[in-house]
Amino acid sequence: MITDSEDFMITHGVPSLPGSQDLGRFGIWVLPLENGDKIDFEGYFLGMSSSRKPHHENHDGSSFGSAATWTSMDHRCGACRWFEPRIFVQSDGQRMFGLYKLGATLVPGETNRISFETAASALELILMLAVPRNGKTALTIPGHRVVAQAAGFDSDLEAAYLKWRRSE
Repeated sequence: MITDSEDFMITHGVPSLPGSQDLGRFGIWVLPLENGDKIDFEGYFLGMSSSRKPHHENHDGSSFGSAATWTSMDHRCGACRWFEPRIFVQSDGQRMFGLYKLGATLVPGETNRISFETAASALELILMLAVPRNGKTALTIPGHRVVAQAAGFDSDLEAAYLKWRRSE
């Protein structure tokens, strides 16, 4: 659990965030935003996922993939750029969900993309992770994983996820 801004460990500009050891825990989560601000979210940490790969691929001769390696779905280097969503839920009567999205990059000259949004319902949370695909909406692999993991801690999210999967 991160409760103080001094606890942030920044590596290559990528913030240290709650991890698997924090799943299901209650806390006041201090989350960094793109512009250097922070958001405090009090509640339970329900899920996390990442598209990060352990080894570089699809680029030779440099330590980072160039922008060109990111232009095609077939040529992404998941060690250079990746997506990490995290789901939180308030513990009080409001039951607001929090969705933290980190688009991380280690490529020189690029910056991380970070956002935090709240959702009033489990279905809204799922839709905030959905992306357009072939005229429909779908979840990416990290999107599916973070929702499925969070559903294990929250029955409303589980019901919404199963209902959404049937309509997919």
